[in-house]
Amino acid sequence: MASIAVLSNTESPPDDVVDALRGVSPVAVFARVSDLVTAVNAGDFSAVVLTSTRDVEGSGILESIAALRRRHPLLWIVLYHGPPADEEQALLDLASVLLRVVWAGGGPSSLQAVLAGAVAAPLDRRATVEVQLLFATYAPRQVREILSVCLAHTDRRLLPRDVELELSTAGRTLRGRLTRAGWPGLRELISWCRLLHAVFLIDLLQRPLKQVADRLGYASAGALNASIKHSFGMTAREVLERGGYPYLLDRFDRLLRERGAARRWTPEGLFRIKH
Repeated sequence: MASIAVLSNTESPPDDVVDALRGVSPVAVFARVSDLVTAVNAGDFSAVVLTSTRDVEGSGILESIAALRRRHPLLWIVLYHGPPADEEQALLDLASVLLRVVWAGGGPSSLQAVLAGAVAAPLDRRATVEVQLLFATYAPRQVREILSVCLAHTDRRLLPRDVELELSTAGRTLRGRLTRAGWPGLRELISWCRLLHAVFLIDLLQRPLKQVADRLGYASAGALNASIKHSFGMTAREVLERGGYPYLLDRFDRLLRERGAARRWTPEGLFRIKH
């Protein structure tokens, strides 16, 4: 079983972190970010948990974590920290959608749920879990429910009516919830979820376009490419040249911020993960 690496700015991790990780995976604790990076590069690790923006020597960790992400695109990186306070900007820089760092700030039960759900996620469903976790802090509970349904059905052509039926909620009500939270409309959100999953498979898992089209219920590779072109104004190849999956995550993040979506650092009921 792959291990979880924990970075603590003390010689031993906080008790709540130890409690949260008990039973999830073997744990290795590091006080220096350089030691953590060396171990992860050499060993078998499924996740890294960061408990501070600095290590025991007071060194900032952002640059090291960015390098770790570039080298290990499938590594889960989780920031376990309370809401921003005195080091707000450092936390915001670290909890970056572009770096794909998941924020777990709701206490040990949230950390445990994040890691258990993340580690158990099948590789070809990884994107759907990651998108839920990365963008959950932008969404109140009722919007997270909509997002969860959209991501659970990326393997077929989902219609707004299907979401309405699954949530037993009128379309007008769902549209109102999304609009008030600064999220795109339901049809656009469905498209984003499906295409983020598709580009993850093409980019990070190196799957051929035809295979991804078959996996996600597109009529052909050409149909998938046309959908990408319609949504983003560029072909799949051009999306990859721009940065691929991380580029689209960052683009969706910017879309939410431009629409006025606000981050909620410890939202209730955040980590009910669907694979």
